[in-house]
Amino acid sequence: ASRKTQAEAVTGFNAANRYTLDPENGIVIDQSYYYNGPKLVANYLNEVKNNNVLQLNGQKSYETIVRMVTFDSSVSPVLDISRTNLIAVRSLIDNPKADDPVFGPQVTTLTFTDTDISSVSLAENASFAFSNTVDSVTTSRNALVKEFNPTTKRLVIQGQFVKEFLKTSTIGDSTLNAAGLTSVNSSEGLYYLPETNNLGSTYAKWESKLFEFENPCDGIELKLTACFYGNVVDNGDGTKSLVSDNIRCYYRPRNIGFDSELNTENWVPFNLTGLPNDVEEIVPRSSAEINPYRIKVGEWQDMTWTIQDIPKFDAVAFKIVMVSDNPALTPLIDDFRLICSE
Repeated sequence: ASRKTQAEAVTGFNAANRYTLDPENGIVIDQSYYYNGPKLVANYLNEVKNNNVLQLNGQKSYETIVRMVTFDSSVSPVLDISRTNLIAVRSLIDNPKADDPVFGPQVTTLTFTDTDISSVSLAENASFAFSNTVDSVTTSRNALVKEFNPTTKRLVIQGQFVKEFLKTSTIGDSTLNAAGLTSVNSSEGLYYLPETNNLGSTYAKWESKLFEFENPCDGIELKLTACFYGNVVDNGDGTKSLVSDNIRCYYRPRNIGFDSELNTENWVPFNLTGLPNDVEEIVPRSSAEINPYRIKVGEWQDMTWTIQDIPKFDAVAFKIVMVSDNPALTPLIDDFRLICSE
């Protein structure tokens, strides 16, 4: 049997349970065992740091328990502990979002009405307070001033919560609050790059070679056979849903007459999001059993991406992007089929 410790994924998944001991579970020696959540084997410094009652509680972060029995009093099992090995494997996959703190502070630009706000003085890096009230519950937030120009009526704020600022938000400064707003524009984290960019921030991706055709085409049908688990999303009304968004596809056509470097062009997402056709009808595989050697026939699914009547092209490349909040639930892709129509 093994007794392991829960971990936090790079996406922040399972952060509340990191360094929490799990109960032991049965394993078979010399066979791979697949957990359905992130686990860790900590070094001694992190074991000491997280050695409290609610976490490791004085125990090691990983233990293998071997129980030996025999039905013959003349024969005893033998375990050579000098030749034991533990091989830990992880999936390099993430699900980056524009508002993740790792991508730097977000920026929101506020443009005020023609009301005179020249009396307001906001220095760079000064604190900027605002609040939102929803269903009689008020949430207060703080941001930092990045730039303020009372002449152009423009204020730029940055910080972790600036995307929460709305036209209906209450501003801590009474003069600015009374002035009113004409627009509120938020940008993504400074270092976040969407997958339409050549240097998208997602880690797990595959880019095809350039497929060239004898005749011009104006339609694409891409099919994948895949097994995946989906991601849990917050619906905003107190409920959550499991959505089939583990796999997203992009294309980059070489239009007729294009004579520049194609790899400098942006990727185009299928269906505007990169998700497959009829994604709401696709049912992800259950995460109760994630051993890739035990996938049932019905758990492999055909997924299709199509686009028609686009400008004529004579070559095209594709990018498949895989995302997962839980790195243990990594999608698997079996085959790739491409049809380009004239």
